[in-house]
Amino acid sequence: MKAIFLSTLLVFCLVCSASAAPAWVFLVDGELAALVQGPEKLTDRYNSIGFGGGAGLGAILTKQVMFVVTGNYTYISIDEEGYRKVDELPDDASVEGGDLSIIYLSAGARYNLLKDPPKWTKPYVIAGAGWYRIEAKDVTVESTILGQRTGLGGYEDVFGLNAGVGTDIFVSPTVNAFVEIQYQVGFTSNSNTATVPVRLGVAFLLGEDG
Repeated sequence: MKAIFLSTLLVFCLVCSASAAPAWVFLVDGELAALVQGPEKLTDRYNSIGFGGGAGLGAILTKQVMFVVTGNYTYISIDEEGYRKVDELPDDASVEGGDLSIIYLSAGARYNLLKDPPKWTKPYVIAGAGWYRIEAKDVTVESTILGQRTGLGGYEDVFGLNAGVGTDIFVSPTVNAFVEIQYQVGFTSNSNTATVPVRLGVAFLLGEDG
């Protein structure tokens, strides 16, 4: 899966180098993400909302197209009550650890929906593909009935896709804020793992648009 991402990244670099002096954009954001799908009752074992952030680099190729490479991290804590229900644990059982981390490296494109948008906003659609890692930490369960049990965590590296919509909000000639919502999915074993992140970020123009 890393090879697929690196191949996509190579295409990104070749397209940028073939363009006449693209303007570069640095992106940084924070997010709240809803966990909407996962294997082995993942959505029942974990809290429905996680948080995280990311950064990226874009190349403006035309007034409507920007190629982007981004990296995002999402943290989702375990739902102790939900975990007890799924595993049918005693009510006095304490659950520690087991938190979930999702790392997603993506290469894709933003497409501005309007050829001549108003100055203050630029609505866009975005889509990409890349390397998706989901990792769960070790979890420890302890109760007077069961004693102490430790379950090993683990991770899986898979192919991922994302798509969404957003808008840039004018701040200055070289700075835009942006807000976007995406559907982000990794093709994990048995069942896909999907989140819906809502991101608020800032885009910094690093060079003149060629």
